[in-house]
Amino acid sequence: MTALPWPGQTMTLARYYAKQAVKAEWQRRGLKPHHIVASQLSLAADAYLDQHREKLIERARAALTTFAQKRKR
Repeated sequence: MTALPWPGQTMTLARYYAKQAVKAEWQRRGLKPHHIVASQLSLAADAYLDQHREKLIERARAALTTFAQKRKR
């Protein structure tokens, strides 16, 4: 696989996906993510990212590659 020109954006997007996954899990449990302190969300997202790093990075790379291809048109 070719290296993407935006390694920082890859991790930023992977972290975004981790936060979204944590929020979705909290909602499934009946919690309201907007009532939870941001630092708790960050800690939970970091843990989720550690556990699912490869999957999240792969998803972020795919999204950024698609974005880059659309911009070339």
